[in-house]
Amino acid sequence: MLTNEDMVKFFTIPYVDENGDFYCRIVHSILHEQKNQHVCGIGCPYYDGLDEDGKVRCKFLEKQPKEKPEVLKQKVEALIASGKEGLFPTFPEMDPMLWKAYDYAAQMHYGQNRKGTDNPYFTHLITTMNYAMELTRDIDILSAAVLHDTLEDTYATLLELQIRFGSKVAFYVASETENKRIGLPAAETWEARKKENIDHLQSASLEVKIIVLSDKTANAESMAREWAAEGEVIWQKFNQKDKRKQGWYYRSCEEAMKELSDTNVMKCFRAYLGILFGD
Repeated sequence: MLTNEDMVKFFTIPYVDENGDFYCRIVHSILHEQKNQHVCGIGCPYYDGLDEDGKVRCKFLEKQPKEKPEVLKQKVEALIASGKEGLFPTFPEMDPMLWKAYDYAAQMHYGQNRKGTDNPYFTHLITTMNYAMELTRDIDILSAAVLHDTLEDTYATLLELQIRFGSKVAFYVASETENKRIGLPAAETWEARKKENIDHLQSASLEVKIIVLSDKTANAESMAREWAAEGEVIWQKFNQKDKRKQGWYYRSCEEAMKELSDTNVMKCFRAYLGILFGD
């Protein structure tokens, strides 16, 4: 079981400035080594494991001059603006379909931040991929994992996903998409929406459950890190501010995905829930 102390221990990365900030090419933003380093994992194509001292090997940072994060960001922005480099970098060793999913998600979510923070939304997608890749290497499932919020939170359409990525990926994404009841207050519809999610999840395929577990574990990890740093105030930024109801929802999701009980990802998910809601 992870403890509060575990949540504030972080690996270090090759180069940060005096404030602990570093430029992350994947999410194209300046992040902080303690608050944001959960993006550094197998879901990031620049991740190259840990060295003998426990430092993250980042293929991007290790080949750059030791410049301030804002300088590196400006240089990359100039390359993007000139058309010499895309918003999401290309990787010859990556499956073309998976790179296409990363690139599309980067474009669709560009400019979006995580709720109540200044963290780019793409950090959540990378963290989700870190967990998804622990569960499968099926390209369709992984593509859907990185695309899982495009229908819910961007102007992407189901037809466009079908054309770009195929019917299977589009189906997985649609299966993980919540009916937000546009036009109605989100706080008032929260409980009904979550009950629908739980009911759907109970009969969902294993493939969809892999995506949902990865997504929910990424969310729980983020909340647990914020809780360790800020305490109970974190619940105030959500549509549902009642911690008990949040606990009911996440515990119900855990029960609905019991086929994955023996996986390391589910064990992480339970550990984060233990931190947030108790045993």
